[in-house]
Amino acid sequence: MVERCPVKADVAGSNPAARAKLKSNCMLIDKDLVKKVADLSKVTLEDSEVEHFAKEMAEVLSYADQLSEVDVTDAAPTDQVTGLLSVFREDLAIDYPADKRAKLLNTVPKFENGYVVVPKVI
Repeated sequence: MVERCPVKADVAGSNPAARAKLKSNCMLIDKDLVKKVADLSKVTLEDSEVEHFAKEMAEVLSYADQLSEVDVTDAAPTDQVTGLLSVFREDLAIDYPADKRAKLLNTVPKFENGYVVVPKVI
């Protein structure tokens, strides 16, 4: 069971445990925040769903907040863990000989002002 951050309804009452938990790094999830997130997400919620999602969002954030309790003092920083290197080559302009360039450009359907013309893609 994940201990969750309190929602405003918990703090409004006389629940000392909720007020103590609020002093930690919890983000307070209230109905207004849930409605704002739903609006930004273009999701319509019923009033009963707003209360439900306020508690769920608080639980998710509380679960993620457990990462702050992990001791990482001896962990080396990393931005990837697979050991793979970049497989992309450097983007370089290649100056082909004129005869090869002319032969290549003769194969394209349309060529104007030194550029290959292709259909517009939207």
